[in-house]
Amino acid sequence: MKIGIILCHDPADLPSDIDDVIERAIASQEGDEIRYYRALYGEIPTLDSIDDLDAIVCRGSKKAAYHNEPWMLELAEFFRSAAGSKLKMVGICFGHQLMNIAFGGMVARIADKKFIFGAEDVEINILEDMKDMRICKLLEDCKTLKMLQSHGDEVTELAPGARLLGSSGSCQNELVLIRDNILTSQFHPDLTPQLMMDHIWHSVLEKSLVKEEDKEAIENGIKDLDTDRFLRIVKEFIKE
Repeated sequence: MKIGIILCHDPADLPSDIDDVIERAIASQEGDEIRYYRALYGEIPTLDSIDDLDAIVCRGSKKAAYHNEPWMLELAEFFRSAAGSKLKMVGICFGHQLMNIAFGGMVARIADKKFIFGAEDVEINILEDMKDMRICKLLEDCKTLKMLQSHGDEVTELAPGARLLGSSGSCQNELVLIRDNILTSQFHPDLTPQLMMDHIWHSVLEKSLVKEEDKEAIENGIKDLDTDRFLRIVKEFIKE
């Protein structure tokens, strides 16, 4: 498979090995190819440049998707232009939010300005009229998925026509199918507990988004995750 990964963060903010999580999960076979687009620096995909790709994965960012910076608007336009193509699109955290905005949804700060950091159980809810959809068949054996979280914004209103697939206690719109070829998650299948605690923890602690006394409880709570299981689902979604 050939996968494009849209990076929306400054490389100085995260270690380079964060990219290995996605590479190992969905593009680890001989002949697989990863192509990176650094959207924060104006590297925005075009329909011509992705013609040979099977999928695009849009990752997280410290930026707010509703700030409408020029590169965000350009990226949202790309998502709309690619919606009718064979390309599969997967949005993670910021990518989830920007894709929902691109198709008419709304994103805002979490109501009580709380920052979600740790792990949440995402309850999968497949409605009767959705059971024949490919992604729903892939999820049919999942009642809950325990997934990593790091966000202060959330999708407050789904894009018109989008279908809700999963919710957690802290976020209603955790897992969303915007179009048949567009799957987005608020949670982070692209992170590991070590990456979260070794790198992201210090950043959110400096901003007083978390408290030092909560560290042990958070570390204990980010075990026994379903990250690998969800990434296998994403890989099958892309291969369809």
